[in-house]
Amino acid sequence: FMLLREREQIEVETVALLYPDANDAIRESAELLEDLFRREELADVRGASPVSVRHFPLKGLEDVYSEATCTQYAQGVRDAIVALQAQHQDHQIYLSLAGGRKAMAALTYYAAQQAGLRHVWHTVISDPAVETRVFSETVARSLERLDRRARAERLFLRAYAADDAAFSLFRI
Repeated sequence: FMLLREREQIEVETVALLYPDANDAIRESAELLEDLFRREELADVRGASPVSVRHFPLKGLEDVYSEATCTQYAQGVRDAIVALQAQHQDHQIYLSLAGGRKAMAALTYYAAQQAGLRHVWHTVISDPAVETRVFSETVARSLERLDRRARAERLFLRAYAADDAAFSLFRI
């Protein structure tokens, strides 16, 4: 979100969160993100007014661990993209391969192709020390000890401003 806004000058009006619904930790993380996107008092951290959030919980799915769950995941992502395309016909969809397992990223890319998206976005952190820090500071157990503003500063990357050059955003 932040890298699209700040580096690509893309104004994001709606964020769609796709996640396995039967995984409590992931579902709770999606709810946390929704709260941070919608709060007016966090506009300065986001660099934007509150953002609309749509949830696309992949019902009955906890993880991708078999051919059947991979198929279910890919179909759910494709269905979500198609629904967003139908609802936002006059807008470009910017799909990020953030979070999840490698298999989920591959399946998300496949679903995007099936839905007709020309490209997806991916972020990498080039400095291993920064990457380790970001991952350790943005896991649920680290975030739950923080107040709302500190959570937002980490999740919207403000806490890592000094390491901005380590973050790369690119189209695939």
